Amino acid sequence: MKDIGASPQGRDSIIAARLRMLRAERGYSQADVAKSLGISQQTYSNYESKGTPPDSKALIFLCKLYGVSADYLLGLDDEKQSGGVAKMAAADVDSIVQQVLSKIKRD
Repeated sequence: MKDIGASPQGRDSIIAARLRMLRAERGYSQADVAKSLGISQQTYSNYESKGTPPDSKALIFLCKLYGVSADYLLGLDDEKQSGGVAKMAAADVDSIVQQVLSKIKRD
């Protein structure tokens, strides 16, 4: 099993720190982000100060707003943009594409 890093409590502080940093980099106020999310400023403040993790809807919105991957925001990856397919070797991608095409042809 892969080691997923920090404890849940440690990961919460990573989320809080990254949210604060990303918001500051873009010059947004907590109230601005909260309004865009449709939540109270206090709820958003809890994400940044108490490390309260955002729900899945808020997480997706925040990733899109800040242009980062969920893995980065959650402290699972130190790269802001997870590569997904881009991190895979070209041969692996080709193999997957061929498997999908083969399945499509059979169906």
